[in-house]
Amino acid sequence: MEIKETSPSLPAPHPWEAYHVTGEFANLGKGFKNHCGPTSITNLILSLKQRESGRTCPTEAAQEVFEQVAKIGRRHILYMNADILKIWGGTLDLGAGHYIALCLKKAGIQTARVKTRRLCTRKNLENALSRGSTLYIIMRHHKKYKNHHILCYGMEDGKLRVADCWSKKPTYLTLEEVRWYFFLEISARMEV
Repeated sequence: MEIKETSPSLPAPHPWEAYHVTGEFANLGKGFKNHCGPTSITNLILSLKQRESGRTCPTEAAQEVFEQVAKIGRRHILYMNADILKIWGGTLDLGAGHYIALCLKKAGIQTARVKTRRLCTRKNLENALSRGSTLYIIMRHHKKYKNHHILCYGMEDGKLRVADCWSKKPTYLTLEEVRWYFFLEISARMEV
């Protein structure tokens, strides 16, 4: 199960897709740990805003969005800025949908909606992506990523195009690699 970076045979990602990484935010404020959830939500907010406006957000804007997202998570106990025994900390999986909804509202994105959690089956993924939705995938015990939250923007040649929070360009995952995980669908209907 190999994870591949952008391949020349695959089309380029949409210009509105955001690929910020945890390393960009790790040293902000007093520092952040296990912050793939806030990073993925930051990428989601920026991609929705960029998709609507057609303009790329500067790095400073990404940092501001991230700090606001992390603050919301801490305030609502949906994100714990901790790494205790490598098993406790990060984003609360079961609260991720509520966390995303709170952050979208704070960012002024009124019409994007977080839909019910679904299992990452081919049919579920293809149906959600065919509606133009962005997917927030919650991974547990993945071979490479361990416990990790990522965004999926599309599917090409049977592989998911994801923002994995570790690479500033698309990473491609096979359906086999995500089949035991869940995703939240964020509808593409939006106004910023």
